[in-house]
Amino acid sequence: MSNSTEPKVDRAAAEKAMRHISHYGGQNANWYVGIEEEGSDRDTSGNRHAARYKMASGDHAKLTMSWLLEMGLKADDEYGADPIVLFIYTKKS
Repeated sequence: MSNSTEPKVDRAAAEKAMRHISHYGGQNANWYVGIEEEGSDRDTSGNRHAARYKMASGDHAKLTMSWLLEMGLKADDEYGADPIVLFIYTKKS
């Protein structure tokens, strides 16, 4: 039996990420997923189709990232102490 206070995958953010990927006609294997601290601009490069999603906690961010990795995205796993922003990106053609 699971505890209702346990963090869960943020399905809404995961679904938005998958729609974003689909919108750009990409295959999951060409996309990266990562998590970072709020206010970080590490992944704001203009040559990427990026999207960012604020999570409820670092645990939610990690679980959602893991779920997207299972869907075939590649890991961009450099993050600090309190990663609560999930992001995805691929290089623009």
